[in-house]
Amino acid sequence: MALNVTTQANTNINPESLRGNGIITDLGASTVTQHGHCWSTSQNPTTADTKTLKGIAYQTGHFTSELTPLTPGLTYYFKAYATNTEGTAYGSQVSNTMATFIGRRYVWLEDEDFHYFDQFGVERKTQGVGIASDDNMYDWILF
Repeated sequence: MALNVTTQANTNINPESLRGNGIITDLGASTVTQHGHCWSTSQNPTTADTKTLKGIAYQTGHFTSELTPLTPGLTYYFKAYATNTEGTAYGSQVSNTMATFIGRRYVWLEDEDFHYFDQFGVERKTQGVGIASDDNMYDWILF
């Protein structure tokens, strides 16, 4: 049999991350030296795009990858993959459009750019946005 992997629907979808799901259904004739998920904002992602590295797979079965950081509002395309000496096998493509609401975060201004920490504590930067304040509420609104 040949190396075979399937892509399952993504779960735990947030505006900046999600969990990729895959199943290695056949290990092929040699050890799976790497497996995970690859993704891109272009269709048909490969391991040349952004990917997770889950390492050696000693047996068939389900695996997950935490896919982050993703940009709110963009559509991403995902595939599960597995590699051995025969080559790389990919599952079918799935896609998700990330929500645009990122929730309340600690935000600060440096020059003309907003910086904030996402839910994983990763610093992000948003360029070219304006601000408005409500003097009565002391709350900032990003638009």
